[in-house]
Amino acid sequence: MAENNSAIRSAAVIGAGTMGRGIAYLLALNGIRTVLYNRNGNNLNQARDYIVSDLDRKIDNGKITLQKKGQILANIIFSDVFDAITDSDLVIETIAEDEQTKHEILAAIAATVKPEAIIATNTSSLSLNKLAAGVENNRALSACIFSIRRR
Repeated sequence: MAENNSAIRSAAVIGAGTMGRGIAYLLALNGIRTVLYNRNGNNLNQARDYIVSDLDRKIDNGKITLQKKGQILANIIFSDVFDAITDSDLVIETIAEDEQTKHEILAAIAATVKPEAIIATNTSSLSLNKLAAGVENNRALSACIFSIRRR
């Protein structure tokens, strides 16, 4: 696990599907305290199971210790409570590619987090200008992450 020397100390990922869980895992591996939010608790359980399984594989392969596994898992908060994202320095939404839904979630994020928080969308095809209309302070960006590779 890397030491976190970044200005970003805490993050949130909205959506616990394949991309969301992978991004949350990557942030946690790099020492960033991360909230993985999903309104569906079953998706959160699946994400947790995936991450735990991958960490166990890393232990079996000698890449990390049991102690490191505990530290990494301690960096991830699995939550179905939207307000858990409030103190995040960075929020990345990874929900399905639906323009209206993404626009609504970005507006909800902007209304919930601190004014200096960076808000990112993981869209691969939708207009950031349309999605982020109404997000103040020019703090929205597009961060299209194509895949999270297991190592």
